[in-house]
Amino acid sequence: MACGFAGVAAARAQPARGAEDAAVVLFADRDDDDDDGLPDAVGARVADAALTALELAPGGPAARRVEGEDARLIVGGRPVREVGAGAREVRLQGLRAGSARLHVGGRPVTVQVIEVFILDREGARVDPARGRIALGRSLPRELTAPGVEPELDDEEVRWGLAGPAGALPAQLELVSRAADGQPVDSIVVGLLPVSCPPDTPSGVECRQSGPIRGSVDEVERRHPALERRALVLRVGGRVVARVNRRDAQSVRVGAPRALPGDRYRARLRVRLVRSGVGAGPPVGADDAEALRLVRLDLEAAERVWGQCGFGFGGSAGVDLAIVDPPPPYLVAVGCESGLPASGGRVSLRAKGKLVELTTQPGASPIEVAVGLAHALVEAGVAARVSRNGLTGGGALATADVLAFDERGAPLELTPDAERPLSTDPTLGVCLGRVDLSDGLTHFSDHDSAAGTLEERTLLKAVLDADPATVDLVFVPAFMRTGRIGESFIQTDGGSIANAIVLDRAGLRVGGRSNVLAHELGHVLLDLPGHPDDFGPDTTASLMDADAADPTLFGPRKLSLAECRRALIESGPSADAPLLVPWPLTRPRVTPAARSR
Repeated sequence: MACGFAGVAAARAQPARGAEDAAVVLFADRDDDDDDGLPDAVGARVADAALTALELAPGGPAARRVEGEDARLIVGGRPVREVGAGAREVRLQGLRAGSARLHVGGRPVTVQVIEVFILDREGARVDPARGRIALGRSLPRELTAPGVEPELDDEEVRWGLAGPAGALPAQLELVSRAADGQPVDSIVVGLLPVSCPPDTPSGVECRQSGPIRGSVDEVERRHPALERRALVLRVGGRVVARVNRRDAQSVRVGAPRALPGDRYRARLRVRLVRSGVGAGPPVGADDAEALRLVRLDLEAAERVWGQCGFGFGGSAGVDLAIVDPPPPYLVAVGCESGLPASGGRVSLRAKGKLVELTTQPGASPIEVAVGLAHALVEAGVAARVSRNGLTGGGALATADVLAFDERGAPLELTPDAERPLSTDPTLGVCLGRVDLSDGLTHFSDHDSAAGTLEERTLLKAVLDADPATVDLVFVPAFMRTGRIGESFIQTDGGSIANAIVLDRAGLRVGGRSNVLAHELGHVLLDLPGHPDDFGPDTTASLMDADAADPTLFGPRKLSLAECRRALIESGPSADAPLLVPWPLTRPRVTPAARSR
């Protein structure tokens, strides 16, 4: 971060008026402004934006040299020992806490260097260039019930200053910024005299704050117990320490330090489904408002999952669209029972043509579905077979036959006016229809592996074919009350996976239940149930089954164990990596690599 002067005028190379100018104050440049993963103070070439300009009077003598190891001169982005008399663009860079002597025109000026340090809960330094800080995941210890051992927050850090005697202020401003540099939050913390960390240069004194925690949002930040020691953070952003209204140093915000990577990114694809062709959006008064509301919900879910260092690239980076419900393009072979065929005929119409298939006794629903797809292809219709998971009462796994037109859009199929869909006495054949005017028929424990026929007809039309994408579908409502969100996780034999369905009620409850973040948890954790299904009720846990509370005691917390499980089940080494590394730094490009 830029190492500012306490007063630029004090460093101007002016003729001497007294024995010595007032001291120039710099900040040790230990962070990484250019995001190359190296401290700015050790780079062979330094970006001018990270430095402090040394103003030289026109025609006056140049700054000649700096004595000491606590600061250095920079000309043209490179450190130098001396500067010639004709130099005009000279900059100063602080290296470590201490004092140095700047010789300007044969006359010395004192340079005081203040260093910002960050200590974790164990008292170890957090490297501002290579390290990171993270969001708190536990309830604050001040709010723990009497007699209950408070949960330790591994992410709390203490901020401190080291510098020459008498040069340190009694307080420090911390400013949280988003990844795009926009301010998020700020707090002023008091600093008390302490013993310096072991690796601090000798001859300096230190001041330090109390423990500061990173908060997900204003709900936690503004609680009276935390108002003076919490700061809202954004993963991918920074926390900047400011001394005397000048940026002194910054550190990145990322995943918990106990996790292996800086942060991780999940790719979301979002579709809002109208109740009918040409009807209004499922939420909001019009399309613009619907998109705005969904973006706000995405941002809220991203803030919650920031506790694990997971993000979606911001709502602007999400594939988001409003679509019509599909026509009846899906034929379910086996319907919900999955019985084998006894012999009969399947009949339907596509593009006005009659398509028929004779079933053979003993054939499974999947075998019949393959034969029906071939019959559709012979009639000039693009078709594919989609297998379903085995339901609780199903004899065999069923399969759906999907029909598409030349553009790849769902193609309407209709029953023949004179023939039933199936004359087979045991093998059911059903035509899937989506009618959201009365709500979406949702699955129960009995058919959760496959989903209902209406759900499959909707989802198989709007989901993409990428197993590494999380698909999110908004509908106006579910058919029966009580359901506001559901998710499909990866199961053996299932064709719908990594998909989430929410209705307008799930969007409306917002932070009371964090429905979107909760359903994302089912997908990322590959978790079909809830921790409190067979254990104690934990209302502060995001994955609690039925908690609803808009305060910080509501469902919003993720444990380190849950973050680790998400990386195991959905991380880079998973079969379908929903979470991919998202480095906080950019790789350094050497001249040789650039020429290649």
